Amino acid sequence: GFLVVRCGEVVHRSQEQQHYFNCPYQLGMGSDDRPTDADYYVLEDLEPNDTIVCATDGVWDNLYEAEMLNIIKSPTGADASATASTTSPELLARAISEASHVHGKDERFLSPFAVNAASHGLSFSGGKLDDVAVVVGLVREGPADQMWRGELSSNFISGGRYGTRASTVILVDKDGGVLYIDR
Repeated sequence: GFLVVRCGEVVHRSQEQQHYFNCPYQLGMGSDDRPTDADYYVLEDLEPNDTIVCATDGVWDNLYEAEMLNIIKSPTGADASATASTTSPELLARAISEASHVHGKDERFLSPFAVNAASHGLSFSGGKLDDVAVVVGLVREGPADQMWRGELSSNFISGGRYGTRASTVILVDKDGGVLYIDR
């Protein structure tokens, strides 16, 4: 799912996409889900300095929206999008993934997943340790071919025995120009 944050407030969020409780759409082996099964969003009202957070259910199951907004805020209390020159999307993505991981391991944390389970008549306590992937982007003005590649976080998760990095960047300018970089 994703959030669009402007000046410290969520201005758009995707809906949870799942077949039923605790069964999200998934791509990969053993799944009949296809990319075309997912919701499709066109965000035409993005503004310069908006922060876009895209993350897997392993994040949303463990972080409340208010906590996500607190992470996005800079150390001075200003919104990250207002201080984008000093706030790295990669650092925001790491902070979000780390907070999710900490909550996921906490057996006493009243997680969003536990609250959702209770609403379905199920008993669950603590966080839900799951795969976590986070990508953060900051909206910028200008042609796509002049954008900084550093304006998107790398999709990187590192742990004691696990690490992964994806380095695909897609930049789209307001006129529809696209720059695609894959390494």
